[in-house]
Amino acid sequence: MKKPQVTLIFLLTVFLSNGFSQEECTKCDIDKVKTVEENMKNLNYQIIEDFLCTFDVSCKTNEEYSEWSNELIFKVVENYSALRIKVLEQSQNIDRILILKEIENPSLDYNY
Repeated sequence: MKKPQVTLIFLLTVFLSNGFSQEECTKCDIDKVKTVEENMKNLNYQIIEDFLCTFDVSCKTNEEYSEWSNELIFKVVENYSALRIKVLEQSQNIDRILILKEIENPSLDYNY
């Protein structure tokens, strides 16, 4: 009788912990953009994931976020291309198509 209970508890723990570990990010989060700029010389997986996760179509109406994030995404691509690709491959919280569109259509004049 104890085995089914232990198995059920184990399965619930695994499924619930996976559900809670994948946090939703705040879209258009200017603080994440600021963090990228402040740490540009020392970015890591988590900072890049948090940054890329903030991109959303709804951000187009937020001019400050749109311009600043668009500028920084090219700096991230330029300086951390391998890590950026790893984040895009592994993270479930990022709109990959939107990120690619941002890169294809820069909103600012920048020497890429």
